[in-house]
Amino acid sequence: MFPQQGLVPRDPSRGDAVKRAVFCGCKHQLLPTLRTPLFAEQLRKLGVSFDVVHKGRAQSWRDYEEADLVIAVREPDASLHASKPPSKLVNSWLAGVPFICGPESAPRGLREDPLDYVEVDPTPVAVLAAVAAYVNDPARYAAARRRCAVRAAGVGRAALAGRWAALAREISEG
Repeated sequence: MFPQQGLVPRDPSRGDAVKRAVFCGCKHQLLPTLRTPLFAEQLRKLGVSFDVVHKGRAQSWRDYEEADLVIAVREPDASLHASKPPSKLVNSWLAGVPFICGPESAPRGLREDPLDYVEVDPTPVAVLAAVAAYVNDPARYAAARRRCAVRAAGVGRAALAGRWAALAREISEG
């Protein structure tokens, strides 16, 4: 899978404080209970704003410059998830932003380490607990950010081109 073009990575000068969480994508795919004013208020109590950045907004949904977390918890719909690649996770790694998602097979297929992402039950309570864990433990958050860089190296354009070239050599040597 080719990485998303035009990603704007997280500004490293933001440090290890978690102040802003985002969902980048089609708004209707976000778990409905996470689109409510109540959920946003509960995050604000943790000191975190939440922004649903979707196509058509003035701010690009590819812009992670001011993002500290990606919350991508969607409806627990197996038919939807079966057709979705792990694009949001890969974009998060490339942008340097830790990722929180629900139980989906696509991210699970890429998981190599517990720091690759946080999987939660698709409930506001579980999402809030995952966010609070990062807010209350800057060292854990920093470790997750470092892990994004490790994983980004393996899913970026250069890595993908190398895999395609190796496959082409293997086929030609057949």
